[in-house]
Amino acid sequence: MTFFQRFEIIAEVAHVLHRQTPEEVVYIDVCTDPVPSETANVLKYPTRTTLTVTDPDIIKTIPEDLGPGSVVRGMGSFTQGSYVPYKTTCIDTTFELTELEVLCPPMSRPTKPDEARGRIGGFH
Repeated sequence: MTFFQRFEIIAEVAHVLHRQTPEEVVYIDVCTDPVPSETANVLKYPTRTTLTVTDPDIIKTIPEDLGPGSVVRGMGSFTQGSYVPYKTTCIDTTFELTELEVLCPPMSRPTKPDEARGRIGGFH
């Protein structure tokens, strides 16, 4: 597969939503700057980006325990819609994963913010 725009991301998972209808799709919310749990109120991950997985072969490889605290590496393509330059409007961006690798399950997540920042990054 060839894509015009590609991205690579390494980030901590904030939430996973697996939908079965009408088509199977998995949405993975990621945060590249986690908030330490001892200082967080209700929202532990204040800034998020949602990654979309629609490829059945990739969905099959997603482990059942993937969830908050997991660290993932993903690659894919993205598209934008509803974009009006120089106006105040919502820019709808879809980040479609074409590759996904779990680098760290939720149990081995670092507990100290400095350790977490050393292991996770953002868009490249």
